[in-house]
Amino acid sequence: TASWAPVEAPEPANEVDLSAVDALADLPDDARTELERGATIHRLARDEEVMGFALAYVVDGELDVAAQIVDSPADRIGQGAVLKAKGTVAESVPLRLVCASEHAVLATWDAAQIEPAFKACPWVEDDLRAAANRMQALVGVTLGPLADRLDASLRVQVTSKLELRELAEGEILFENGEAVRDLCLIGQGSIELVKDGSVVGEIGVGEFVFAAEIMGGGRASATARAGK
Repeated sequence: TASWAPVEAPEPANEVDLSAVDALADLPDDARTELERGATIHRLARDEEVMGFALAYVVDGELDVAAQIVDSPADRIGQGAVLKAKGTVAESVPLRLVCASEHAVLATWDAAQIEPAFKACPWVEDDLRAAANRMQALVGVTLGPLADRLDASLRVQVTSKLELRELAEGEILFENGEAVRDLCLIGQGSIELVKDGSVVGEIGVGEFVFAAEIMGGGRASATARAGK
């Protein structure tokens, strides 16, 4: 007679090992251990997604980073990548991570979990915020006209040639009447257009600053300064 044995259920995910993660190398051992223990593990199949995280670590596989409100991916991250959801801009675009390989394993933490870990080493969080600024800028580009006109591969060719520039609130990008020589694309935040001391317009996420002027070799029609 044939015998039957129950199929063993998959073993729970092993504890996340962050000891070899360069971005977290400066954390005290106890803080890193606490993060490892508190990780939420997501086992994803292709096109499954995760949202609502403050910090993510790719244990295995590849994931596309995208805004929650659009389908276009901004970038792809792979095994060993660490991603903080928010950079230095207060009103960051909410992110989602979409499995781009057949399978992926992702560890995530919420804001309350990561705060104690970074308190002892604030420069670790500063570095992660700087990296998040770049990712947030790429995500912001997907919200504007460039994403509508170019597919992902062509968009990457354009954005890879751009430099990331951070502006403090009120910092001037172009003075009124200044020759517009730089092609500027808003990744996060906004640019206010000011004339005679009054705000007369605003350029938002994913939009070009003085696109017509840069194409025609013109001059800024107003002072362009960073918004809040």
